[in-house]
Amino acid sequence: MSARLTHIRTALDALVADIDKAVAQRQDDIDAVHSSYRSGAENLVAYLALRSADRRTLQHELATLGAPSLQFPELDVRAKIAAARTLVSALIGDEPQAVTMDEIDGVEEKLQAAEQRLMENADETLGVASQGRSTRIMVTLPREAAQDPQIVEDVFGAGAEIARINLVYGDVSEWQQMAEHVEDTARRLNRIIPIAVDLPGPKIFTGRVADGPRVGASLVSRYDDGEMRYPARLWLVPENQPEGLTEPPHVEGIAPLCMMVDATWFASLEVGTEVRTADNRGVKRTFVVVAKQDEGALLQGDRSTWIRNHAMLEANFMRTRVRGIPPLQRGIHLERGDELILTDDLTPVNPPRDGEVARIGCTEPRIFSALQVGDPVLFNNGALYSTVQNLGDGEARLLITQAKDGGQTIYENCGINVPGTALNLPAVTAEDEKLLEATVSFASLVEVSFVRTAQDMRDAVAMVRRVEQRSGRNVGIVVKLETLESMQNLPDILLELMKHERVGVMVARGDMAAELGIMHMVEAPRYVVNLCQAAQLPVIIGSNILETLTDAGQPTRAEVTDAAWAQQAECVMLNHGKHMVETVEAVGALLSAMDGVQRKNQSLLPSLHEWKR
Repeated sequence: MSARLTHIRTALDALVADIDKAVAQRQDDIDAVHSSYRSGAENLVAYLALRSADRRTLQHELATLGAPSLQFPELDVRAKIAAARTLVSALIGDEPQAVTMDEIDGVEEKLQAAEQRLMENADETLGVASQGRSTRIMVTLPREAAQDPQIVEDVFGAGAEIARINLVYGDVSEWQQMAEHVEDTARRLNRIIPIAVDLPGPKIFTGRVADGPRVGASLVSRYDDGEMRYPARLWLVPENQPEGLTEPPHVEGIAPLCMMVDATWFASLEVGTEVRTADNRGVKRTFVVVAKQDEGALLQGDRSTWIRNHAMLEANFMRTRVRGIPPLQRGIHLERGDELILTDDLTPVNPPRDGEVARIGCTEPRIFSALQVGDPVLFNNGALYSTVQNLGDGEARLLITQAKDGGQTIYENCGINVPGTALNLPAVTAEDEKLLEATVSFASLVEVSFVRTAQDMRDAVAMVRRVEQRSGRNVGIVVKLETLESMQNLPDILLELMKHERVGVMVARGDMAAELGIMHMVEAPRYVVNLCQAAQLPVIIGSNILETLTDAGQPTRAEVTDAAWAQQAECVMLNHGKHMVETVEAVGALLSAMDGVQRKNQSLLPSLHEWKR
């Protein structure tokens, strides 16, 4: 037994020597980080040394002794090893000086101090979490939030803590309006709400698909036997309405088709007035006014109707043409076995007719000189998978090899991923710097996309500092991890990132799944969380948290389990959708519940209780 214990202690001493050597080799990198992260940088290097070899045998031997195994070493690697060595020495009994209470207390103090530093770094970068939980909620604001401050108030009233504005969509005036609504909400709630702006980076998107006709549908809802359940409805708004095309009132069934009409014609309407039209198929239809207010009139009819912009409505022997019906959004529908031509021509394309090969533009022309026959090209975060069949001048012919049953539709501004293809694109662009310059007045954090190497991270930090110097603002940096290269170079990326004062890391699971493959989406986020815990950096788990609840109002069981795992991060990022408020409330309750049973990757042991209804 004594020989076995001595062997274990020798292995621990050798491990400490390996860590000392690794720290010495990277001392310059450790010294270069911001003072807030000095201890985290050294612990990160120690953790990398610990995980550079298979330690499972040593871990098992320690566990069989009842000594602290090397499980959960991330917070302070040296303290964990010291705790194990102290107890092994106590069992051997030949080093009484190694098992004093001062030594044991010192280990506990180091672990507590490391945990405190991580919490302080998270508070500094992301702001303070709501009372009752340790994980914050970040919400991506929809473009509608620029015009409707109630969206912002509802989301943050429900418990969200951080606002996120995606600079891929909208313009400076919209972003400024969103920020003003966030600031107004923060004052009303007596809180600080940080705003994160997400820079596009060298993201590759599909080009435009030509708009469809300006035709809208007013549809009847029917029971299975064909009997009408809810009528078709129209919402007519007078053109002199200062708010423009206002939202219709909530009704059971399918939402009304909204359109604008001549103000004088609108004034002639009253409850009970019949309104006649010929729909887009030339079929005559009649609607009846059932409610009227200054801002609009609600009509209903018993037949489904398709109405084109500028169609004629008739009532009270007067006529008006309708306006404000938006064009139909069209996409390219693709199934397994279909071909698609990806081209550098960004002219809007039409969906293919029978016998034609679909085409769509690509916003990054350099992709065509980098692709080779057989390379994968993925769309919509990997939902549609294709391979290159042949290459031409400024185009690639792709074969769709993976798609869900029934096919998949891709639209304009759909993300394109080319995993394994070396594009050598800069992580930050001149456009990124302009966008940050335009939003720095209200941005607390900037998210940098598609960082692949330490040099990319160095360039991103330099760009942020240039904007800081010109603006006099202090902006935190969140690096988004989205590619295989970023995972391979993560330690070096983190050490470069930690040269800035307020920093964090986002696991961008959408692009990451496309780049790494969905089957790696268990280990990859866990790897990031562990390394960042060692570095004492806050982590944001992004994309698809309770996505079905957000979009459709009901989560899946798998999504609830996924959201519970995300509690190990310092923040979760939610996408916008119809049920954002319900999602924020559900995630907040779930995170609070998980705080009682889980701390980072360590399970806690509260008292067991009997399940009750």
